[in-house]
Amino acid sequence: MCYRSHAFLDLLAARGISPRKTQPYHPQTNGKAEAFVKIVTNEWGYGAIYRSNAERADALGPFLRYYNLERPHGGIGYRPPISRVD
Repeated sequence: MCYRSHAFLDLLAARGISPRKTQPYHPQTNGKAEAFVKIVTNEWGYGAIYRSNAERADALGPFLRYYNLERPHGGIGYRPPISRVD
């Protein structure tokens, strides 16, 4: 619980979405979160050679947009996550 985004919670509330948390130390409920961390690490963190930490940080926003809007996800029929949002 070291990081909490109040802006994100406000956005969810404005859209009528309730946030869900995984149960600590319970791999059965942490699978999606762990898969996300693995993908981000492999495809963004180590997926390119960066000249500086600032360059790596600048690449995060575009990667997250790609991840959510374009990247096929096997768990949802090789569609991007945005396809599940009304």
